Amino acid sequence: SEAKTNLKALYTAQKSFFSEKDRYSSFANEIGFAPERGNRYAYRVSVGGVCEVRSGNVIPVAADAISCIENDSFRFGANSQIANPAPETATF
Repeated sequence: SEAKTNLKALYTAQKSFFSEKDRYSSFANEIGFAPERGNRYAYRVSVGGVCEVRSGNVIPVAADAISCIENDSFRFGANSQIANPAPETATF
């Protein structure tokens, strides 16, 4: 349920951004996508940029060019961390 909800929010944010700027964004913070704390899944918007690390009890202010958001390993434990999720590229 969490992944479905957050992916729909990411989709909606990209569509809104596209309607205003006539382009899609490569960065989550540029489109306002920021899942609530306690996320079990990591989300990647693009290959470039840096990840927002969620391993501490406080998330620092987001830097520029946040291309992915890691899961909340502070809540679920250090062994649950999905650091810098890398998608597999497939050729069709």
